Amino acid sequence: MGDLWDRMAQAEKLRDQWHAAVDEYEKAKQDGRLASDVDAAFEKIELLKGAYLAKAKSNVDRAAQVYGRETWRYSRARPHGLRESLLADQRAAIVEFAQPRATDRVLDVGRGAGKIAALLRPSVATISGIDACAEMLAIARPWLDDVVQARLETLELGREFDLVVCCGVLDFVDDAGAALRAIRRHLAPHGRAVIATASLSAIGVAYALVRRLQGVRVHLYRPIHLSRLAATTGLRCANVHGIPGGSIAALLQAG
Repeated sequence: MGDLWDRMAQAEKLRDQWHAAVDEYEKAKQDGRLASDVDAAFEKIELLKGAYLAKAKSNVDRAAQVYGRETWRYSRARPHGLRESLLADQRAAIVEFAQPRATDRVLDVGRGAGKIAALLRPSVATISGIDACAEMLAIARPWLDDVVQARLETLELGREFDLVVCCGVLDFVDDAGAALRAIRRHLAPHGRAVIATASLSAIGVAYALVRRLQGVRVHLYRPIHLSRLAATTGLRCANVHGIPGGSIAALLQAG
């Protein structure tokens, strides 16, 4: 486990250097520096990006592996044991926040075992599901019209949806801005998205520590952080508040 943490720390350091190089490159362009300086800044980006990708499997891929190993639990009546009632309340709060409509074309991102899709199914027109974990997609398949194994940050379905539901995905992505931009690309005009994330709370910190022991990094959010992040991607935060289970949910609309 120590070797894994060392690799993760090294990868995170390279990722931070890569992102700093991107900022340096953008500043070089804005300042009107010599073309050779701009080219050198771009080459630095490519070198650091390559080093980062070579060093570490993405956090999303590690999370997908963990969830893939946990699929056995969904054959049980209460897969999450004592937490099942709390998680059921959390899912109900998310669906209530979404206010599903009979005409909604829904994109369910990181749909887990399909628990939220099962709640939405009677109230909407169609549900498409995406997840990085093939095993979880297979469990959720009965409630979905179609499925795609993919990562959110680079998602390009060529379709628009009236409602996007994204639960627990921003916890793991390396670039939350890219993830929200992908959601924005797939929203129909006047579409809406419900984003649920782990919050900076006692429950959220405990959850992050458990996942860290499994080799997965969890990003914790405050409501103001999520609202500001959405604004940078062309999404307007109409509402954000805490929900059961140490999480927060935000209702975002196309700006």
